[in-house]
Amino acid sequence: MIDLPESSRHPLLRRFLDDLSELLPHVWDILQSHPDLNPDVRTAMSDLPGPLRERLVQLVAALESGNYDSILEEHGLTEGPELAFKLAGYNGSRSEYQAWLAAQAEAAPLEEEPADDQDEPADEEERRWRRWLRKIKKPLGWANVLLKSLSLIPGGGAVEELKDGTEKVIDDLTP
Repeated sequence: MIDLPESSRHPLLRRFLDDLSELLPHVWDILQSHPDLNPDVRTAMSDLPGPLRERLVQLVAALESGNYDSILEEHGLTEGPELAFKLAGYNGSRSEYQAWLAAQAEAAPLEEEPADDQDEPADEEERRWRRWLRKIKKPLGWANVLLKSLSLIPGGGAVEELKDGTEKVIDDLTP
């Protein structure tokens, strides 16, 4: 996890950003071992945790300043049902992903999940990659629901673009 400064003004958003600071580097680490990843992307991806931390620190500081509270209010990112919905979607999909990952660690190699389409490859490693690529898309998609609004705040746009770039890599690797 990237150590971010404490935030007392928006603790729910801060928890989301803390989690995202773990999720993106986790995804980058896994993607770097994909056999079809472009070598230039692999090299560039290895340098991303530093810029991510810088942008998240900038974003947390901006949130803490109070100068962007009207933007948060306008986009449903303050206390209330809109924020609760967005966080429930993200947290639920993140928990599902974590549970799936834990189950994979305990599963027998070919008994992880039954094939769910005719395009499933016969190669075990490729099946694992396809499943992982599908599973990680859900929490990244929910993160986008929050990051789209946070992109209007200093640091938020860069974090959203790092997440979008990560999704583009995943899309490029998904058959």
